[in-house]
Amino acid sequence: MPTKRSKPGQSRQWRRPEPEEHITHHPIAVAGSLAALTSVAVGFLSSFVVIFIVWLFAGHGNETTSQVVRASGIGWLGTQFVPIEITGTPYGLMPWGFIVIPVVVLWKSMHWALKSAQPQTVRDYWYTAGALSGMYALVAMFVSMFTSTNDLKTNALRALINTFVVAGLVTSASVLTYAPSKTLLIDPLPRMIVDGIRPGFIASGFLVFLGSLLSTASLLYHFKEVKSVGTLMAPAALDGFFMMLLGIAYLPTAAIWAMSYIIGPGIALGSTATISPALTNPGRLPAFPLLAALPSSEFHFADKLIYILIAIGVGMFFLLPREHWRPESHEFGYGVTSSFRPQELVALGVSMVVIFFSLIIVTIAAGGPLGVEQLSYVGPNPFLVSGRAAFVIGAAAYAALILPRLAVASVYSLRHRNDQVRSASARPTDEAN
Repeated sequence: MPTKRSKPGQSRQWRRPEPEEHITHHPIAVAGSLAALTSVAVGFLSSFVVIFIVWLFAGHGNETTSQVVRASGIGWLGTQFVPIEITGTPYGLMPWGFIVIPVVVLWKSMHWALKSAQPQTVRDYWYTAGALSGMYALVAMFVSMFTSTNDLKTNALRALINTFVVAGLVTSASVLTYAPSKTLLIDPLPRMIVDGIRPGFIASGFLVFLGSLLSTASLLYHFKEVKSVGTLMAPAALDGFFMMLLGIAYLPTAAIWAMSYIIGPGIALGSTATISPALTNPGRLPAFPLLAALPSSEFHFADKLIYILIAIGVGMFFLLPREHWRPESHEFGYGVTSSFRPQELVALGVSMVVIFFSLIIVTIAAGGPLGVEQLSYVGPNPFLVSGRAAFVIGAAAYAALILPRLAVASVYSLRHRNDQVRSASARPTDEAN
């Protein structure tokens, strides 16, 4: 049964931030700007501490403290998917597990901004989020400009765009903790759209979960190879510790790669090499523990993996609220047309859209250049992976919705048609008697 909605005329109740005496009240623009500057400072400092420790204890050359500070700014931008160029070689496949640091900082800063600004309306809430995100991205652009050198640099425009997207997503989620999403976003939407959002996110999350399981199993299976590569790259204990941290930060990337493998397209390793269930051609790979866990041969049951997507689609069908349906006419054509309910079809379509864009975001984050030529792009094809997953899962869900109804409608039509034939043949006999 569909869930109940609030009445159209019902007043909205905002869960406003509780004022705290130690937090000074500021105008929205000022509160958002102060929160953004705090987020940048804390994030930059966190990056500086890590890079300074690595520089201090690991083997290094004649780098100065100012160069370490510049590298810290570059590293902070790198945690937010900003590609880094080292001596002319681009690196866009960043360890995005480290993004948890700027996300937590932004989340806390946004909470402070809301308590300081004390917004009263929907517009005030989004204005606060926009002020923080805009100032955060603007400062990130200046960080990119002033920390870039000829040997180590980032693109200022990419820094502006990427950090604005990250800050926008985090601050929007933070706003919804103060203004319940049902009141802020869901209530104004049609019911058929609301019904499809949750199943789509659950299906996407389950795919990522399966990818996590597969990547973990692959790392355990190739543990000897991963350990050998790690020991080769970082023979000392301290170097091995930092290499372990880097590997942990790349675990989300490994999960998305494994998810892409399950879906079918797999991952590209430059312009010529690829790894998928049906075709494995890794080519020459650099020494890195994550790459050592990649499969070296085709999967014998590659054509059976599509059943996983079909099963997810059937499961998503059961998550959707469905209208009560029963055949009401012996006409098969009427049964067919009545099987297609617009509310259900639109809800399933919304779920497919949610799956597509959710996977687009994570697959874009899990890919990028690792150099030039052979490793100009490493990772999944975002549109191919997302499109295949959304199409197969959506088709399976539509089939689970429609096919049983068509079968029931055909049986109902055939049975009642036979009853009509028997009653028509019996009528002349009764009249003769």
